[in-house]
Amino acid sequence: MTREIKVPAHHADRPQAYHDGYLDGCRMSQPSSSQAKDMERIKADSLYANGWYDGFGECKERVQPISRDSVKK
Repeated sequence: MTREIKVPAHHADRPQAYHDGYLDGCRMSQPSSSQAKDMERIKADSLYANGWYDGFGECKERVQPISRDSVKK
């Protein structure tokens, strides 16, 4: 079952290009992603680029596996 990815409420007031980038970046951060990074759009559209990097970073933090070293014994 695939979890639906949404732009978080704290980014709701951003333009659509930012939302598009956020969702694409978030999808790319998922371990099962086969999506390619859209470098042309990232270079051409700063709002998309900002959203992409924010989405990638925020979503990657949420799916980081727990290492054995981080678990207290």
